[in-house]
Amino acid sequence: MALKQLAAEYFGNLNPIASRINADLQDTKNAYEAEWNKLSLDEQEQILTETIIKPEVSVLYNQLEVGTNEDFAMKIVLDDHCSYRDEHSGPFSFRSRSQRNLTIFAEPPREPKTKFVPKLKVPPYTPDLDLVERGKDADSFNSNCNSLPKTGLDFLDNW
Repeated sequence: MALKQLAAEYFGNLNPIASRINADLQDTKNAYEAEWNKLSLDEQEQILTETIIKPEVSVLYNQLEVGTNEDFAMKIVLDDHCSYRDEHSGPFSFRSRSQRNLTIFAEPPREPKTKFVPKLKVPPYTPDLDLVERGKDADSFNSNCNSLPKTGLDFLDNW
């Protein structure tokens, strides 16, 4: 019994929060007086848990879903002529996906929630009207040159 008292004193003096928790535990044990030692360890833990943790808090935490398996949509960057996924737009984690899903004890796998991920629509390429009109009147050499997309640089587009 002396070892339990020494441990309670040590952990009760670590910091103000630990001393408050230790005081609450001692008050709960003193309320049960002689019956406390007759209770099983599981019953003692249940009584301490119910005394210290408010019921509304435990209900909130029971309803809370852990989102470790959530998939996040990566940002897609649209450039002039291409699109690519931004590798830095996903959520950061020091752990890899396999490390996040690691469990020591087997538990039933949770059904993944389906999320709506909007697909970005890339507008189809339409040639400039000026190129189309010039292409109708020009000879075959000019029509081959006009089929190339404009680069935005006048000295390359108009040679």
